[in-house]
Amino acid sequence: MSTEEESGEDSQRQLIEILEFLSIPVDFDQLCADGILKKVGNSRYGVPDLRRLPKHVRLRIQVLRIETKMGPDGKTVGKLSWVKFEDTVEFARKALRRLKP
Repeated sequence: MSTEEESGEDSQRQLIEILEFLSIPVDFDQLCADGILKKVGNSRYGVPDLRRLPKHVRLRIQVLRIETKMGPDGKTVGKLSWVKFEDTVEFARKALRRLKP
């Protein structure tokens, strides 16, 4: 097997791994109940700590915005991160059916 073939197989394995993560449904209500997300709009969520987001949720981030609040003395008094997610479950499932033997 050539290096090019191995590289192509590695790329396909990586793509399948990402699509498998994207095919996992996100339980937004549970993430909010656990304090990982806070609903701040119709399609936006506050995220107190981005590191607590599960990988299959992080991969769906479409928009990430971090706002810093400054105090009167010019020092940072807090940060607010909010995200908007893309629904990829159906797309990922269809793509996996085509890629997996």
